[in-house]
Amino acid sequence: NAGGSGSTTAAVAAIKYASENGAKIASNSWGGAPFSNTLNDTISYVHSIGTLVVAAAGNDGIYANYFYPACYDGVVGVAATRSNDIKASFSNFGPCVDISAPGVYILSLRANRTNLGISYDQYNSILSGTSMATPHVSGVAVASLILAQYPGISLQELHSRVMGGTDNIE
Repeated sequence: NAGGSGSTTAAVAAIKYASENGAKIASNSWGGAPFSNTLNDTISYVHSIGTLVVAAAGNDGIYANYFYPACYDGVVGVAATRSNDIKASFSNFGPCVDISAPGVYILSLRANRTNLGISYDQYNSILSGTSMATPHVSGVAVASLILAQYPGISLQELHSRVMGGTDNIE
């Protein structure tokens, strides 16, 4: 919702809707705990029909093995780096992180509330987090470009190509 919160039911519906309507990549700049069988089953389902799921790894600065959806099998978990390619201090790390991307001081849209509703017409460059890093992986920077170059590749090949173009950071 506009306040940044939502339900598992809404997340499941959104991911299924996107996948069933042709989305090849599902970008999820959200997450938390606890484990949800329903969300896990949904991610398995969308994988089976060819959707790569990318998710933020969390902003607690801890070794995290319980942050979902990033920790579900087959999900590309995204940590955040600073501009010098060093892990951001707030970024979670550990077994749920598959890849890192810029996540500090990222230019982003800011919602403006007016009497006519919400518009997204002001930029705000002070946003940081794994939620800012996730679109770099799922969007222009990685997965979408691979799909544009190789439109017929399998989900496994897409995942492999995303991971093959990375370097290990500590």
